Amino acid sequence: MSPPRLRQPSILAVFLIWTAVGLFSLGQSGVIRGSPVPLSQLVLTAVSIWLWALYTPLIWWLSERYPFDQRRVRAALIHAAAAFALLFAEAALNVTIVMPALGMPPRRVLRNASDLLLIDLLCYAAIVAIEHGRRYYLRSLRLESDLREARLHALEAQLRPHFLFNALNTISSLILRDGTELRVSRSRRDAIRAVLGV
Repeated sequence: MSPPRLRQPSILAVFLIWTAVGLFSLGQSGVIRGSPVPLSQLVLTAVSIWLWALYTPLIWWLSERYPFDQRRVRAALIHAAAAFALLFAEAALNVTIVMPALGMPPRRVLRNASDLLLIDLLCYAAIVAIEHGRRYYLRSLRLESDLREARLHALEAQLRPHFLFNALNTISSLILRDGTELRVSRSRRDAIRAVLGV
């Protein structure tokens, strides 16, 4: 039986997490520069971060649909194609819309894609890793619960025959040693023992 599909994180949670990542990145840039971050870099980072917030549900779905559990080569090829498609989509958006709107000098899509390559591939891999890790963690919790339940059923199955056998032995020892009653209780005990395999 395949495990039920996991719910994707809410779009609000994804948006907040990516916003925090963007703020951290901008803060780090400001500290390294020693001066305020220029508006153009602020806008480019915001567009990139929120674009990744939009990409995240798609990547999450692809990770669920093509996990690395089976058919690893196929999954790797699909994820690589998706990562590069998203990379070039972001580069094209930056070069055709964002940079001209900010009055930045023109750039080629390929040049912008090469600048974004490392960070975008890391982001894609992180989303896939988080989805896989979450799925494996929940699967391990389910297996642990199933194991506990199986152990409990096994223990119950072991206790029931012994309880019945001991109860019947106690009853038979309390019965007066009249011949017919003793024979009847022994025959019941032997029949239960035979049925239960004790």
